[in-house]
Amino acid sequence: MKCDIHIINHQDATFAAGGPISGFSQELVGELGLILGMLGFIITLSAILISARSIYRQLWLQGFLAFTQRYNDIIAEFPEKIRGSEYLETKLSDISTNGKKEEFLISLRKYYNLLSEEYHIMENLKFNKKLDAKTWKVWVAELKRLMKCPAVGEGWQKIKKEYDDDFAAMVDQYLPPATPSVEE
Repeated sequence: MKCDIHIINHQDATFAAGGPISGFSQELVGELGLILGMLGFIITLSAILISARSIYRQLWLQGFLAFTQRYNDIIAEFPEKIRGSEYLETKLSDISTNGKKEEFLISLRKYYNLLSEEYHIMENLKFNKKLDAKTWKVWVAELKRLMKCPAVGEGWQKIKKEYDDDFAAMVDQYLPPATPSVEE
């Protein structure tokens, strides 16, 4: 039976006492530790930024979905003539029976309140213009479509004095040219 005996060199054992190991100096080990520490910091910072961005997107999506749900609930309150294929021909006088006109104006007011909220978010929250601009394009497209309905335009003329001038001017630009001004 052969027994191998290894003798440990004194220089190899000095690491425990703070000396070199296999040719690495303390300075090199310190620099390597500093580099690894900085790399760890960068990775941690990157993970925090990615998480924050993900949380922001989730919050934005929740807000967008909440606005969308409110929009759907409001539009569901509109008279069938306005929600259906007849909306291009429906005038406010066409829905004035059995209190429907007042109910419609309440629903229309809810719609413009919601649109006003989105407008002011778009105009005042400068931190995310890009996402809000995309959202705003969706809202404007729907506003343009709804404003083609004479009853919606006429209703707007009745209630627009309740809104601030900037918002009213924005909505007015989407009124069809033939929409009469309505005074109460």
